[in-house]
Amino acid sequence: MDTLKKILYKCLRELGCDFHKFDKDKKERIKFQKYCYLLEKIFNLPINGSFTLYLNGPYNSKLADTLYSIVNEDLKKYEANYQNKPLSNDVANDLKRLNDLFKTESFKLIDLLELYTTYDYLCDNFPSYTDEERTQELKKFKAHFFKQYNEHDIIKTIKNISNELNRVALAV
Repeated sequence: MDTLKKILYKCLRELGCDFHKFDKDKKERIKFQKYCYLLEKIFNLPINGSFTLYLNGPYNSKLADTLYSIVNEDLKKYEANYQNKPLSNDVANDLKRLNDLFKTESFKLIDLLELYTTYDYLCDNFPSYTDEERTQELKKFKAHFFKQYNEHDIIKTIKNISNELNRVALAV
């Protein structure tokens, strides 16, 4: 077990990701990818490879390989390491705050993670875009969500999360 894999396991486990469902459930894999995107961005976790915009938002193929390798190794070893050498209280609390930002009655967790990380990716990679241009791009990439949820609610929630994540990032 290398250090990055141990850290990823602990952080993702703390965020409620289920490694036992990873290879059987696409939505779980999407959740893993989106949380890893946020871990890299907020906590500067040195994830191998880079994220590109893909069907379900930011995606990193090298990260996918790393996650599959964790799942294909003995998960009991990772769980034992998680139990014997837990995250510090500060890190666990930061991860809980991160997780809480995406829990809302208005959106499914996976949908909100996908919407937010796609919007954030657009902000980071197209800094010259106006807010309106980013929203239009988001609507183009995630049209199905704009049919499922209210546009005003999507944009308001994304901006609230962004403001809160900026505070979390400053505190880390």
